[in-house]
Amino acid sequence: MTTEELKAAAAVMIGAAEGKKVQFRYRGRTEWSNKLSLDELEFNWSAKEYRLAPEPREWWINVYPAGNVCAHSSRKNADTDADYNRIECVVECVHVREVLEGGE
Repeated sequence: MTTEELKAAAAVMIGAAEGKKVQFRYRGRTEWSNKLSLDELEFNWSAKEYRLAPEPREWWINVYPAGNVCAHSSRKNADTDADYNRIECVVECVHVREVLEGGE
């Protein structure tokens, strides 16, 4: 195991201990599988690869007349940065959540 692989393995195990979701795949395969609980984790680094499950990203999008949009990292930022042309926020500040392949 290289130094970088060891650091990555340690990050996965620490994340698992903190309750984060862990995914694995057999070496040479492309699809990740979810581990359901800490009890199910049996790290076998020679046969499997492990990672912390990616978290979906979220954006808040201000919608303006003529179809112009501007994305923000939080609703607060969307409201703060909105100009007077933004269509009513209740209807047109769109909250978007990324859908990850293989996610639940």
